[in-house]
Amino acid sequence: MDPATFEFTAGPLIGKTIRAELTEMQSPDINRKTSTPMDRIERRPLDPPPVVRLRLFEIEHEGKSQERVSELNPGASFAFSGFVCHIDLFPVKEPAGFIGPKPMKQWADEQYELQELIQRLSAEESEFERKKFTDKLFGCTVVNAVQIKDLQNNPCSVFVFGDISVRTEGHFVLRYRCFDIFSSIRSKDVIPICAETWSKPFVVVGTKEFPGLKASTPLTRVYFCRIMRENNKG
Repeated sequence: MDPATFEFTAGPLIGKTIRAELTEMQSPDINRKTSTPMDRIERRPLDPPPVVRLRLFEIEHEGKSQERVSELNPGASFAFSGFVCHIDLFPVKEPAGFIGPKPMKQWADEQYELQELIQRLSAEESEFERKKFTDKLFGCTVVNAVQIKDLQNNPCSVFVFGDISVRTEGHFVLRYRCFDIFSSIRSKDVIPICAETWSKPFVVVGTKEFPGLKASTPLTRVYFCRIMRENNKG
């Protein structure tokens, strides 16, 4: 999906022309299949949890010689408050050079490399949308933007999918799409897709093949420390 600009006609960003950008900061690695998703003890959330950064750029005098682009301060939560991110799951081929546990089964009839999948989705969207495995996800597939400090102690706005698991084995990628549900945007779509990006490929295996959990990443610790501080305030 090519970057697009949107003119906001109502909401926190009213009167502004904005371009949104998503960047994956953290992607899952080797994960264990969830067999009984309704049992929270047996849930296997993706690890490390997927984290996607949202950046907003205001474009002034778009298309003119005096065009100016400036990034909105991610610490200004009002500008980011209406943004949510949704994920879809797609099966892919085992990446070249992959070293790690192998899934016992790959349920998808057709598998593509990531770049081929993205190209085909752009060209044949209606057909390839039917190939997604989003129904194999369990948990929160839509999350709100939250403000944290990154590893360099700079404020950033992120989407964290800390409660999502996969119910089948295989190699997969996630597609992230963000929307602003608090604003009105001049667009042919009621709520247009403001930005899109993809995760790195990851693998989901059964219990016997799973090598065990790794230590939490620094970014994961930063996020959950923030959640703990907010809970303590409450």
